[in-house]
Amino acid sequence: GSRTATCRAWASGPVACAQINGAAIQAMVQEHPQALVMLKAFLDKQAEENRASEERRRRWMREVVVPALSRTWLFAGAPDDFLHAVAINVPGERLHRTGDV
Repeated sequence: GSRTATCRAWASGPVACAQINGAAIQAMVQEHPQALVMLKAFLDKQAEENRASEERRRRWMREVVVPALSRTWLFAGAPDDFLHAVAINVPGERLHRTGDV
């Protein structure tokens, strides 16, 4: 399947991003075979974190966003599959204090 997770940046401090060529990874693994174990562990951990993050978002959409949309005058009475399609485009949870909005 395709990767559906997004990237995150720290709230403060610099952020760096690198795209590493597959041939470079292959050469690194040939020269340092133990690095493959570390790389695989990192990638497995990242995949699990992505899966958990996606599941939390799906649960949030199902339990919070879709019911909230269904209570608005604009979407009242709309079928859940339509509300879910709208919810997919909601960027994420944002907390606001009274008077902020």
